[in-house]
Amino acid sequence: MKGLTRYLIICACSLLMVACARTADSNKSSSKNLRLAFITNNSADFWTIARRGTEKADAELDDVTVEFKIPSDGTAAEQKRIVDDLLAKGTDGMAMSPVDPENQTQLINEAAKQTLVMTQDSDAPKSDRAFYVGTDNIAAGHQAGGLIKEALPQGGKIMIFVGKLDVRNAQERYQGIREALQGSNVEIIDIRTDDTDQVRAKSNAADTLVKYPDIKALVGMAMSPV
Repeated sequence: MKGLTRYLIICACSLLMVACARTADSNKSSSKNLRLAFITNNSADFWTIARRGTEKADAELDDVTVEFKIPSDGTAAEQKRIVDDLLAKGTDGMAMSPVDPENQTQLINEAAKQTLVMTQDSDAPKSDRAFYVGTDNIAAGHQAGGLIKEALPQGGKIMIFVGKLDVRNAQERYQGIREALQGSNVEIIDIRTDDTDQVRAKSNAADTLVKYPDIKALVGMAMSPV
């Protein structure tokens, strides 16, 4: 939890510092209230810490207003609506966790022409975003794979769970796990997604235990409440 908190603090601070620098360069003669935004990729409880951080910044910094935006349905289309709305309001900077990085490159590029755009949690490296703040997800997957092998020295079947598999961070974590498990006796049966739905997450876990009585481990790649 400390690592997660540190990451979210760094993310918020990075957005604030770069936005402040950009405003200072372009408008040195007058003060300006910075309008910033933090855009999640779903409504999972994972983002509660981030919301508290933006609220704290909003309360403590006189010249900063931060909006915390959650896509109601967790789709790229809803994120586009949010980004378009923020641009129309003249937002000075936004930190975005893209739902579908490959297909949102144009959206990010267009937004970056008008304001500072950084990515957090999930990257879009082919876009014109200013920078990315987040985990090296392939390395995180390697670490997870190492822990799985340590927990199952004799090998066995495992099931992997995640909210969405079409986001870059999940894909990279899964890649890292598979790479780490190559040559071992650990077998990944499949991967189950729940779209951050708590009921579905619990159902996925329960169904796995019934269908695969010889399962050795249930492995979560995110904070889905299994």
